[in-house]
Amino acid sequence: MNLDHLSAQEKLEVLKLLKQKELLQREKALDEVKLNVPQTDFHQSKARIRLFAGGNGSGKTFALIHELVRTHLQRHQFRDTSNHMRTWLMTPDLKKAEDYLDIIKKICPPSQLPQTDKLGTPNLRRLTWPNGSTTTIYSFEQDSMAAEGTNFDALFWDEPGPRQMYIAAYRGLRSNPDHFVCMALTGVDEAWIYQDIYLPGINRTNLNIHVTIASTYDNKENLSEAWIVQFKSTLTEDEQKVRIHGGFAVMTGRVFKEFDRRTHVVKQKPWPVDWPVWCCIDPHTRKQSVALWAGVTKDDELVVLDEAEADNIEELGIMINQIEKGHKWNVVSRAIDNSGNSSDWAGNTAVDILREKCGLRFSAVTQEEKSVDESIYRIKQLLRKEKLLNGKEEPRLFFMENCTATITEMEMYGWKNDRNPEKTGTSEKIKKVNDDHIDPLRYIVMKRPVHSFSYDTISYSNGYTKANSKSSLISKLLGNG
Repeated sequence: MNLDHLSAQEKLEVLKLLKQKELLQREKALDEVKLNVPQTDFHQSKARIRLFAGGNGSGKTFALIHELVRTHLQRHQFRDTSNHMRTWLMTPDLKKAEDYLDIIKKICPPSQLPQTDKLGTPNLRRLTWPNGSTTTIYSFEQDSMAAEGTNFDALFWDEPGPRQMYIAAYRGLRSNPDHFVCMALTGVDEAWIYQDIYLPGINRTNLNIHVTIASTYDNKENLSEAWIVQFKSTLTEDEQKVRIHGGFAVMTGRVFKEFDRRTHVVKQKPWPVDWPVWCCIDPHTRKQSVALWAGVTKDDELVVLDEAEADNIEELGIMINQIEKGHKWNVVSRAIDNSGNSSDWAGNTAVDILREKCGLRFSAVTQEEKSVDESIYRIKQLLRKEKLLNGKEEPRLFFMENCTATITEMEMYGWKNDRNPEKTGTSEKIKKVNDDHIDPLRYIVMKRPVHSFSYDTISYSNGYTKANSKSSLISKLLGNG
């Protein structure tokens, strides 16, 4: 626009009109926000807890702040937010508050921008919106007690943070029956989010949770293609699963990558009373002792049937008797980690307590059966699919859905991340976490359990033909195979 022919006063009037036009245009900013597909899915969900699990650059923080703005302006298209006057925004670092404010300024109408308050600190701590509603900003670096003692209406959670902070904050939502939680993060840390929120949401076991998964490519219209290519090139394959595709770091470095809930987890069904069952215990003194049961089908498929945990070995023995008698199982073998022969401060062993107090006899697992490398190899073999006579493919190891702790450990049992193993010659080692139920499973597998008839072990080497090789596991359990 050429303003040379105008007087100074006329130029000022034109500039004033242009600024008014710009302000009017910016008043429409929220209505003109364009969301990508995952952001739209996140925005439209009416679930009480929403998790946006996204790769770097996927637009997750924008999606979170977009929800925050619409909540306070009471302009949310998919939920009534008139009862949400107090919100909390949880962030890794209070310094990020200015970044959130920048996003708010981009999408919030100027007339509705909040006032800012540092509350006497070096960083922005509170936003007060024109309608009197407030957003208070907290950091994961603060003590969880900072999140205690106050009631509010909605929680906005950016990036992975500690569980104790989440529990403390969630407690504050109790006074509002319409409370909700929005979480947006890249799953680089905090395994509890994967276990407590992601899995129940993605598996639909908790209908109050909705999970949105987003990759960096979902937001490519707002990113430089060169940046995406360069960023991806700096990442390992496992890092790409998290930082590009929105996975969780807890799922990288998995020992049992063959395990898939959709394939290996089956509905809980009654186990035939004449089919053999193996039981194994891993006793502990500083944490819960664990018992695991696995049965063998006529086709020598191994099925993990149940699990139990107790604070002491006698309590576990009582539970074992109750579970086995309730199911009327044909238990053909009971084994216990050889630590069960170690005496406690009173001179008692777990084996003695189980025999004398519970009437249960257990034999110690041998050193050969404790071989980590060999047992992992055997489990991985059982997890791999084999072709049946009808052309279908099935594994030889299954888990009934009630074995939730074992199933979770199958996904989280991982290798240590040794530095430069190629240069140092360091072999892969197992992390000594998420293995409480895996260890009993390893011991059972190392006993090479097979089905038997009339107590005579039948193996392939002496001419046994698979009785139900055309049937699925569920058909066998229902008596149709």
